[in-house]
Amino acid sequence: MEDVMEDDSSEIVQPVSDVQLQKQQDLTLFSDLTDVLESGEIITRKNSTLDSDVRVKRGGMGEGLVHLIDHRIRERVLKKDVLMGVEQASKETAAVLFLAIDNIDKVPAVKEDNGHYAVYNKGIKTIIGKDKNGRYVVTGYDNKQTKEEATESINAVIAQYGNSPEFLGIYAQVRAVISSYNILAQKQEKSSENSTEPVTIKVNGTDRVCKNGVVIGFKNAVKQNDELVNDYNSLAEDYNSLAKENEKLREQLQSQNNNNTRKSSGNSYS
Repeated sequence: MEDVMEDDSSEIVQPVSDVQLQKQQDLTLFSDLTDVLESGEIITRKNSTLDSDVRVKRGGMGEGLVHLIDHRIRERVLKKDVLMGVEQASKETAAVLFLAIDNIDKVPAVKEDNGHYAVYNKGIKTIIGKDKNGRYVVTGYDNKQTKEEATESINAVIAQYGNSPEFLGIYAQVRAVISSYNILAQKQEKSSENSTEPVTIKVNGTDRVCKNGVVIGFKNAVKQNDELVNDYNSLAEDYNSLAKENEKLREQLQSQNNNNTRKSSGNSYS
């Protein structure tokens, strides 16, 4: 009888709260998005409206997560009425990526007039289209009509997860994309490459004015790009260090839980 009692009580199940479960799911999504940007993995999300999974991929300029990063950084750093610092804009962008992808399985998608689908949640509109093979993919995001709610959601994500290794991982990848795609650099036309006078050049189909001439503008862009590379290398080191510390803490917590379980099992026979 004693042996049977020992088998029945040897495992004590620790209940997991809804809050803890949601936090773990959020951190997992941050890690998944980091993998998408870092190694090109493709993850999928389900939506009750759609007949197949939505693919989330790294993409490039004009598609995928890289397109979302480019959109947000240009919107926050390069617009004259905003001119936000790159560091804060990158944190916001990491939060936007999380919210845009997290939305997909939270609310039914709505078909729009242009044939795309949209998921509206927490002030962020996630736009879903189809690739050349007819598969659903994330093609963009928008928050023009719900900026206040979107800002609250973005700030909430940063406040809750901004110092976690998982958030810092995707933040570092955002900075890497900014650097590798020269998102902040102005392209020059060869005919004006030696000019220091105000020059109007076409960038991505839009006329832009370089007030101090292309040479000075190019030098400033190179300096800014070099700073981004240095910042990314530093962030990568910090992220690796935090990840190691986080793993140690998890091992310590697991060891403590095991000890508590053994003590609780021992007390049940005393």
